[in-house]
Amino acid sequence: MTKQEFLKQLEKALGALPKNEIDKSLLYYSEIIDDSIEEGLTEAQAVNRLESVDVISQRILYETPLPVLISSRMKNKNNWTNALLIVLGFPLWFPLLVSAAAVLLSLYVSVWSVFISFFAVIVAFGASGIATLIYAPIAILVYHNMLNGFGCLGVSLILISLSILLMKLSVPATKAFIAVSKKLTRKIKSLFIKKAVK
Repeated sequence: MTKQEFLKQLEKALGALPKNEIDKSLLYYSEIIDDSIEEGLTEAQAVNRLESVDVISQRILYETPLPVLISSRMKNKNNWTNALLIVLGFPLWFPLLVSAAAVLLSLYVSVWSVFISFFAVIVAFGASGIATLIYAPIAILVYHNMLNGFGCLGVSLILISLSILLMKLSVPATKAFIAVSKKLTRKIKSLFIKKAVK
């Protein structure tokens, strides 16, 4: 495949994007091919060295912010009919859109607030354990209260252990939630990418 054929296929595959975004990607891959040719490869070898057009285009489309995909999709359609539908449907779609966005945002914030609260509890356990550990020798040596001192020592070990255990459980759970959030964002983007490419 020649450089021009590769770039034409890539341009077609990125049709869902605005022209300036497509031009940026084409320029980037054109420079990569030119650099490979300067290193002594033939044009065909330089193109074959790259990933397939499908892989490259999918990566570029998924890395593109969702608002850019949506605005590009709106611009690619007939502006006159879009404007008419937007104006006539405004009383219906705008409240629904705001409600859906508010519900999704509140769910997302609620889940993150649970994680943040959980981490706050972990920090509180750890700090309380350390403070109690510091107080234990004071209770024994200064106040001559052995029962209180050893009791504080036991409580501090329990609190610090609990803090470490909860941290070990919560870090993977947080990473899993972040991964699910990324997958969900990717799914939403894929709806716009598939529709725009058709």
